Amino acid sequence: VEHYFKPFIQQFRMDSSHKNIKQASPDLSAPLSGGTKKYQPKLPTVAIISLVMFSVFVLLHIIMSWGSSGGDSRTPGVGLKKIAAPPTTVLFKTKHGDLRIELRQDLAPESVEYIEQIVEGAKCERCNFYRSEKDLLLQGVMADPTVAKNIILGKCPIPPDEYKPIVDCPVHDKSCGCHGPMMTRGMVGWAGGGGGPDFFIVTYKKPVDFWDHWHTVWGELDEESIAIVEKMHTLPSHKAGMVMLDEKIQFIPEFA
Repeated sequence: VEHYFKPFIQQFRMDSSHKNIKQASPDLSAPLSGGTKKYQPKLPTVAIISLVMFSVFVLLHIIMSWGSSGGDSRTPGVGLKKIAAPPTTVLFKTKHGDLRIELRQDLAPESVEYIEQIVEGAKCERCNFYRSEKDLLLQGVMADPTVAKNIILGKCPIPPDEYKPIVDCPVHDKSCGCHGPMMTRGMVGWAGGGGGPDFFIVTYKKPVDFWDHWHTVWGELDEESIAIVEKMHTLPSHKAGMVMLDEKIQFIPEFA
């Protein structure tokens, strides 16, 4: 704190050495009566004010420092706000272009962890798109035998006591309840109301209300990636109950 003291010390020296200041030698034995005042040494007025101001400044500095640290800075984590981790983005690299997907940790943390483990392992033996329903969805699978299957579904944005199904639960998920937000264009979620490994990307122009809140949503595409998916809808396909691609589209998952 040397830089705090320096200006005040200089001011004190200047006041003390001023030529106009004259001090008489005090007579300490002189009585108080008879109009003679006993000598009392005084600091220059400017120096006193400077020291007072400095003391106030130091006190405020200490208080502000304590408040910003939230407590004893030697104790890790005490008084510190938790900073949310930045969203993770993955790329599904295909010969038709790269799909950029922002993982939605806020909607399905366990599903995001599953995806991240597969990307980190770089051994996705079953990473491909196989179904294409134009203006509805592109469906694929993302599985690695070394990564345990995810069984935990997403977070329902509606309180259980307030949730009222729009449509009846599907046969494959008779107790559907609610697994996530109503899906909209660009969202990525697990197929069949389960926890993977089959998933799909929505290309429907409106909110998919006929699916209610059945699906666990774990990602979302940007506009450029959606445009690539829509081009994939034009690839050769055939109908076998569902519209299947004649040739599966392989992809390699990587962190962006």
